[in-house]
Amino acid sequence: MLKQYVKRETSDGRIHEWVTRAWLELSKKQRRVVELRFGMKPGGHPLTCREVANRMGISLRRVQQHWTNAKEILSSVKPGKQNA
Repeated sequence: MLKQYVKRETSDGRIHEWVTRAWLELSKKQRRVVELRFGMKPGGHPLTCREVANRMGISLRRVQQHWTNAKEILSSVKPGKQNA
């Protein structure tokens, strides 16, 4: 799924591996929130947290928690670093 969003810009695929590793650190719900917030699906457009909540059938507060946690996780994954 992620491959459609990430181009392999380096011959050894380091960028692809890094982004994939970061993406896989997220829970399914966190990934869904990120996808909807950025409009990552083909033909998609970015949604607000309220729109994401309506789409997913969960509370606005829960979407905000998933969004905040996802940003923290994604920012913690560094190139070349294997997270436990």
